[in-house]
Amino acid sequence: MGAARGGREDEKKAAAPEAGPGGAPAGQLTAELVRREGADVRGYELGPYVIEEEIARGGMGVLYRARNRAVAADPAAKIPAEVALKVIVTRRGGLQAAADVERFIREIRTLITLFHPNIVRIFDAGKESGLHFYTMELVRGEALKDLVRARPLPLVFSLAIAREIAGALAALHEAGLVHRDVKPANVLLDMQAAPFRPVLIDFGLIKGKFAGRLTAGAGEVAGTPAYMAPEQTDPSGALGEVGPRADLYALGATLYYAIARRSPFQGSTAEEVIARVRAEMPEPLSALAPVPASVEAIVMRCLAKRPEARYPDARALAADLDREIRRLRRGFHFRNWVLRLRKKLLRR
Repeated sequence: MGAARGGREDEKKAAAPEAGPGGAPAGQLTAELVRREGADVRGYELGPYVIEEEIARGGMGVLYRARNRAVAADPAAKIPAEVALKVIVTRRGGLQAAADVERFIREIRTLITLFHPNIVRIFDAGKESGLHFYTMELVRGEALKDLVRARPLPLVFSLAIAREIAGALAALHEAGLVHRDVKPANVLLDMQAAPFRPVLIDFGLIKGKFAGRLTAGAGEVAGTPAYMAPEQTDPSGALGEVGPRADLYALGATLYYAIARRSPFQGSTAEEVIARVRAEMPEPLSALAPVPASVEAIVMRCLAKRPEARYPDARALAADLDREIRRLRRGFHFRNWVLRLRKKLLRR
């Protein structure tokens, strides 16, 4: 089973460094250590957190598994003993502009008060030793991206995942936030929850009332092209504002992937994918997998080029998904299938 990770699809798992003598603190985590790929950071501290290992690194930050020292002093501490800790950096390895990071941290703090079973819990956000970071629940689960690669999923299971993530997006949107990076790699299946819990992770591109967002660089597109709405592919804003319906597009593209086992638009370069997202319609789902016309209609409505042609909000999408799930579950032993999958994944 993998651990919770946020970040881009080009993240790679880092080898865990060896622990220091007796697990003693190695000093304060620094920007230089964060930038250095493969650096031995085990035992370094950031505020009350001690780094255990690097989990992954991507365009907007480096994710670590960390231990919360405060729990040893106070077992009733609100933040658990083990967390995922993300330090914010840019794709090129430099730190983000201070003003952008400050706004981003304010957005992340909004999430601390947002409790939803399908949104990864955010515990803390701040700045220590010149490094901006936030901590979150460490989910031990399988990314939807990897789950689909390994096996075809029953249609009703894919729809159930999408319905739960639609509920998570409804909570985010009603709090004035837009995720902007919904994709199969950012949906974790927590199989330790009974029977399963889809969890939306990675808030590195979150946008909200403070306009707090991090970018890869001036004029660059921020996001994952294969799952971005047309308006998100244009950093100039000429194609419209990136609002909640951009997340609904991305969820539709994620559901397309779960059913067809490929993204709606593909290409050899990001530019080629973006051109197709803007100008082409995806191949019909029914040409790639046996799906009812009603399910295909839901996915295609999410993937409409114009935001106003998509669902008005995430709750309306969740309602349509729920209707299909109730219809398709007749005669399908949904719970038994999920429990078998859960048992298989937990053995790994």
